[in-house]
Amino acid sequence: MDTVPSLKTSGRTRRFLLAGWLALSAWAYGAPQPSVESFVHVVRQHEETMPSVALPAKAGPNEFPRTILTRKEWTELRQKLNATEDGRKALKTLLAKADAALRKPPEFPDPKGPQAQVKSRNDEVAKAHDLLSFNACNLARAYILTGEKRYAKGAAEILRGYARLYQEYPEHSGVNKRDSAKVMAQRLSEAMWLIPLLMAYDLIYESGELGREDHQNIEDGLIRPAITMIWRKEPSALVAERNRKFPGWRHSLPPEKPPLPGNWVCFYNSATMLAGAVLKDQDMIDLAAANFRELIRYGIGDDGLWREGAMGYQLFAIGGMLPGLEAAARQGIDLWSFDGCRLKTMFDSPALYAYPDGTMPGINDSARVKATSWQTIVYDYAYLRYGDPRYASLVNQTPRQLHVSTAVYLPKLLYEVVPEAKVAEASSIVFDSMGYAILRNEAVYALMDYGEHGGVHGHFDKLNLLLFALGDEIGGEPVFHRYENPLHREWTVQSIAHNTMTVDQRSQKEAAGRLTLFETLGKVKVMRGAVDNTYPGVSLDRTVALLDGGIVDVYTGRGQKAHVWDRTFRFQGKLKGVSAQAGNEPAGERDGYQHLKVQGRMNVSQGWQGTWNTKGGDFGVVVAGNPGQELILAEDPDGIPLALVRNTGERATVAAFYAPGAALLPKVELPETGNPDLVAVRLEYAKENRETVLLIHHGTGRWKALGWDSDARVLIAQGQRDQVDNLFLGGGTFVNRGMIKVRLPDAGNAYVSVRQGVTKVDAQWIPGANSQGTK
Repeated sequence: MDTVPSLKTSGRTRRFLLAGWLALSAWAYGAPQPSVESFVHVVRQHEETMPSVALPAKAGPNEFPRTILTRKEWTELRQKLNATEDGRKALKTLLAKADAALRKPPEFPDPKGPQAQVKSRNDEVAKAHDLLSFNACNLARAYILTGEKRYAKGAAEILRGYARLYQEYPEHSGVNKRDSAKVMAQRLSEAMWLIPLLMAYDLIYESGELGREDHQNIEDGLIRPAITMIWRKEPSALVAERNRKFPGWRHSLPPEKPPLPGNWVCFYNSATMLAGAVLKDQDMIDLAAANFRELIRYGIGDDGLWREGAMGYQLFAIGGMLPGLEAAARQGIDLWSFDGCRLKTMFDSPALYAYPDGTMPGINDSARVKATSWQTIVYDYAYLRYGDPRYASLVNQTPRQLHVSTAVYLPKLLYEVVPEAKVAEASSIVFDSMGYAILRNEAVYALMDYGEHGGVHGHFDKLNLLLFALGDEIGGEPVFHRYENPLHREWTVQSIAHNTMTVDQRSQKEAAGRLTLFETLGKVKVMRGAVDNTYPGVSLDRTVALLDGGIVDVYTGRGQKAHVWDRTFRFQGKLKGVSAQAGNEPAGERDGYQHLKVQGRMNVSQGWQGTWNTKGGDFGVVVAGNPGQELILAEDPDGIPLALVRNTGERATVAAFYAPGAALLPKVELPETGNPDLVAVRLEYAKENRETVLLIHHGTGRWKALGWDSDARVLIAQGQRDQVDNLFLGGGTFVNRGMIKVRLPDAGNAYVSVRQGVTKVDAQWIPGANSQGTK
């Protein structure tokens, strides 16, 4: 089998990244000292040409079905199903669901009440509506795959029922007070309910089970008013409005960038495209196509991440878009190729973002995402359209499903084993559109969240750190609680619930930070992020380095007056080796503190060491001492133990070392530097007579400390005591200490080895000069 590199970016993405790197580093030409803050070097693994896109045949002008698959495609799918054991099982499951639907006459919720989603998005009334919608689609698919009219008759009965009742359901709000709908209490749920019904109508359109009056009632009593409900306007009014604002909207993007789109619009658009296709309404088709172009251009970052910043919502958004994209293709509209195949990056990015075990960290309002689930059926379609062999493993591992279920609308198309290519391991990477920097080595994955807030789904957690080690997620997001649960807004989104820093017991404000350093040269992998506007007059700065034996994490808060600085440590498993009494005393009154049960407090001016007993083994944490530093042991509202390291003053640095497994725990110190803008961290391994020193500069220009003379933003030296073996210079031009003398031609990053008094620059990166680095 061929080897396929794991990093694959579009030409547009490469141009964006290169332009960004050049823009960030343009200052360096002719400048004797570093004067900006970004030294971000991301190694691109290979170049890529534009993929060819294989679209399905266009449906004929009077052909039905005409949305997800044409009649010819359904016939071909039936042959594939009968040819494999997995296919036969999937068909058997579909028919079982269809038969179950036929055994009981459809029971429609009474329009007079109770209404759906008043107290819960998934209440009994909402479930009843969803079941009817699923049953209609499953019955219609059973009909198209078997030709048995009884299935078409059952689907027609549900469609006729909603055509009769839909406009009687009162528009109402529910747990989501900001929205309203008719069958459901929010338009997202209305669209999700409508999509399977539209698919069912398409499949039984020519079955003979619907008369002329039925067609008119379904189209005028259900489909058109439901689309109007979703958009709050009739499609004709939307078209007239667009014609006034931008006459070329049917074929071009408007000149003004729209607000950040949310995932719900993906479902609105798919419902509209499906409706337009079955009604042969060109205005609806064009409206949906225009909206999809905006979603693809502005909803997908240049690095392929969905702009809501949560992988769960990314897969949700893809699942919402694909019915519309496939229906558009069968109307002769190619959205798969739009904007240089930008959509493809949305399928590529999860693999680059994933943990080593294939799962994906949940950030913002997303739980941890499994590598393969019912949602990944969408990769069948990505594989068929783009032909990328990297998708083959997902195609082969995805569960086989023909029936529709929540947000899973498309039938799986590939049942035979698809040839898999050997895929290179994912490397350290930066997703700059959302602000996720990821460092990896053989055993550890570390993600720093430094970027955008994430819209309505964002958490107040800038510079949060997620860790994967010992074969599992060690430090992840807090437990996700449903939106109607008060714990969601009172705990899950708050700063104190995350592995970041909270100031004065108040959560951070909505903010976007920046990545100031990212490098993977030599044996050092390091990243540094900062945010200045999340508290008035306060700057937060974090440096994380993956080194042999563990992870160094240096978090500094700097203010203009005295503050209380709380640094959260929350990891998987039970915190052991620390004596603490069970208690119910809340840690504070608001911003998540009210949900922390304090179990103990102790002075840790001399430092602190703790161990979390995880599924994969012990995860050791060593924290450097600070005068007056306090440790607060607590339990969160989900029973998870965590520790708060508290400092007070105008500035605070919490320096920690993480040791997965049986790694040697060093002594961690914060030596004085005599420079308020310079932080020093020393790791001492007494038994091995080794030490590592980190020097992190918060200013610009030259500095001197601990025998070092440099202008580096980050300097890391490793070796025996008083004998450096290697060092990393980040964001600087020189470093001197005794016989060690290094000078770069311009400000950049370098990895340097020292052997028998000889200093050698093994690898370097100068922004704009050699974006791949030199060796």
